[in-house]
Amino acid sequence: MQLNRVNYKELNAKQKENYNFHKVAAALAEYGYNSMRFPFYLVIVFLFIPLVSFGQSFELTNGQSMCMIGKGPGQDATVNPFADEDYSYALVENVGSVDFQIRIESSIKDVKQFSIKPSGLVVIKLYRDEILYFDALTTEKVEATVKYTLNESELPPPPPPVNKS
Repeated sequence: MQLNRVNYKELNAKQKENYNFHKVAAALAEYGYNSMRFPFYLVIVFLFIPLVSFGQSFELTNGQSMCMIGKGPGQDATVNPFADEDYSYALVENVGSVDFQIRIESSIKDVKQFSIKPSGLVVIKLYRDEILYFDALTTEKVEATVKYTLNESELPPPPPPVNKS
């Protein structure tokens, strides 16, 4: 087998990139360094991972109710990594186009419920013994996300006070 040197000027852009990489890698190898190519698309992915919310998304249809958290494994639609704490916060966002209802039941059968409008964002303080439900109010598709946290700095600021005159 005979190896022939390449003429750098005859290489296309990708070939020049490979040639330059291997020249530098060979020089670094003499000093004990190992060089590996890292695909550019992975750089983009790793740069944007922190911008992605790790909230859980779901849909409700045909007026159904869904237990989000509180009944236990196999019965909850979402996973609250802070379920064993005294309390945690649930950030609920309505990403759909119809209202839906949020219902919170406690072990003493106390029920709190309220509606969330499209594009609405609600913060709920959930105590360990509470069960969180989402109820579709119509047969239209409900789309929502929920994210659980303990960190109050991740919560949106409270709304400004209402002046009652």
